[in-house]
Amino acid sequence: FTVVNRNVVFMKELVNKTINLAKLNSDKIPFNIETISLTDEIKNSVVNNQVLFEENDIVVENHVIDEIYVEADHILLQELLNNLITNAVKYSLEEGGSISIDAVQKTGSSDIIVSISDTGIGMESSQIKQAFNEFYKADDSRHNLDSSGLGLNICKRIVEKHGGKIWVESPGKNQGSTFYFTLKKVKKEPLKQKETSISSI
Repeated sequence: FTVVNRNVVFMKELVNKTINLAKLNSDKIPFNIETISLTDEIKNSVVNNQVLFEENDIVVENHVIDEIYVEADHILLQELLNNLITNAVKYSLEEGGSISIDAVQKTGSSDIIVSISDTGIGMESSQIKQAFNEFYKADDSRHNLDSSGLGLNICKRIVEKHGGKIWVESPGKNQGSTFYFTLKKVKKEPLKQKETSISSI
């Protein structure tokens, strides 16, 4: 994979993420809320990134087995999961590592807390405060996977558009990180798809 090809891929990713960010900032772009199996979406995201895991010696443990349904925009949920999972790969240690995915219901609430943990380069407290800022990168990304610095900011906006919260915790440098986000759990019965206009943050 030549340097030129890598640069082309990186620029394409940067343009796409910039466009997506602009859409999320718009109050005129509708998004479709429907009842979605979070379990299936996580499983699909893991399968879709399997080649990436193998190339970077990453072992993935998906602990989300029981069926969990949430109300979300299908496309945005896919992008959210993909961004967080690929981010965990980008900032893994050079010798590889592991990623663990889980989802639990918050006590006394209908919120589902999804967690994506890695054994990567970790973050210091000053980095955690800036993690979701536009164009911020905690460190040089590893494994020849260029980072635009927009992925986590996009994740933040997606979660907030759904009325949820997103945050990151890390014990420190080279001790891994865990990203959390919340979504509302719903009953198993699918609801009719409804279109809602989203307002800017």
